[in-house]
Amino acid sequence: MKAGRKRSFDKDEVLDQAMRLFWKNGYSGTSLNDFTAISGLNKPSLYAAFGNKEQLFKASMEHYTQHYGEPLLKKLVEPETAPLAQRLKAYMQGVAQVITDPELPKGCMLVNSGCEAGSEAVPDEITKTLVDIKKNHSEFFIDFFNNEQAQGRLNKDLNVAQVTSYITAVLYGIGVQAGDGASLASLNQTLDFTVNSICANK
Repeated sequence: MKAGRKRSFDKDEVLDQAMRLFWKNGYSGTSLNDFTAISGLNKPSLYAAFGNKEQLFKASMEHYTQHYGEPLLKKLVEPETAPLAQRLKAYMQGVAQVITDPELPKGCMLVNSGCEAGSEAVPDEITKTLVDIKKNHSEFFIDFFNNEQAQGRLNKDLNVAQVTSYITAVLYGIGVQAGDGASLASLNQTLDFTVNSICANK
């Protein structure tokens, strides 16, 4: 009797399914049984491909960053010759489009997951992963705004750390609002105000 063939699958597609589950239900609200049900993979195949739930979440967050975070960040720096206000608005409105896209889970995966960080339902390893992502995000913006200031494209009197904190708070806030069903139009009004307040006199 011939041994059964191992089931083949597209790892990127499977990761996308996992990402959407974690994005929608959060870390604590997602079980491996949920994942096996939608993916068709059994648990041995799942463990062999991705490891345990914590490792699957990390891989899903990397997938989210690669497919949604990094492409949006490029809008901040390309084209470099465009005014800061134009690039900043393109980035922030791009974020708003993702978190209100009816084809995707509501809100921002990082914000949704971050709300769970530190709770008893989330392992310390996952909390650390989320904290590290936020830290890296803040460091990116600090470097970005420092460069814009050095190039004379951002008011030199502005405190870059405070601007970064402001941007982070706004992005976190619209992530929560989108999760509650806020429209793209209403979020863009907030973002227009944010961009105008940062780029005033430039």
